[in-house]
Amino acid sequence: MSVLSNPYQDMKAVRSVDMFFGRKRILRRLYSAIVSQQCISLVGSRHIGKSSVLRSLKFPEVQRRFEYDLGRYLLISIDLREYLQKSSDDFFEAVCKQIAHQSHLPLDANGLAGEDEFSEILDQINEQGFHPVLLMDAFDSITRNKSFGPEFFTFLRSQAAKVSYVTASIMPLAKVCHREIEDSPFFNIFVVCNLEPLTPEEARELVTQPAEKAGLFFSDSDVEWVLAQAGRHPFYLQRICYHLFDEKLHQGSGEVNRNLVRDQAY
Repeated sequence: MSVLSNPYQDMKAVRSVDMFFGRKRILRRLYSAIVSQQCISLVGSRHIGKSSVLRSLKFPEVQRRFEYDLGRYLLISIDLREYLQKSSDDFFEAVCKQIAHQSHLPLDANGLAGEDEFSEILDQINEQGFHPVLLMDAFDSITRNKSFGPEFFTFLRSQAAKVSYVTASIMPLAKVCHREIEDSPFFNIFVVCNLEPLTPEEARELVTQPAEKAGLFFSDSDVEWVLAQAGRHPFYLQRICYHLFDEKLHQGSGEVNRNLVRDQAY
């Protein structure tokens, strides 16, 4: 007898397209901005799914749901939580490595480093017909890091014809900056896109479908209870579903103690 596996494991960004639900409207807007080479600032509260949305943009299965031709766009993921103590040179080095890796092209920075390396790599990749898009998660991490000063953001703005930026942050970019950069013209190139909770239909799919695929069904009463506890917030839905699924496995055909599930979740 096979042991059922709890599918509600992604307490951070989703890692599997099977656990990514909804967001069709926001994805269409982001893909449209990408092919139009616009810069987007994705803004939403903690755990609302910003990282999952950025990650899902790269899933081939998600891309096929839309009519956009993304074949010449290189979506480069950068988690800026890793740059709280790093420098702008560290940033440019990592981005250039990712561009070279994803393009599979023999790019050569000619011994350059930092901003010069980034600019040179962008020139070469553009000449090959590709347009990089930097998907920068937790962008507020570097806007608080004084190693990333006004010159860094001015330089990024100067490259905006060769590369596009999609940022994710808790608040609008100009509100999460240290004082030295809050007036940077870099922040003026972004269109703000607010990430809201899931729609009622999307929330219900997130609750029901993973359990069904795993071979364990939530009753209608279970589903309504989960939605009453977590609303339409994807993180809290996943969290309470994880503990409900686990408790149902443990109890078998017995009665589930919902108070225990709620206490474990919160």
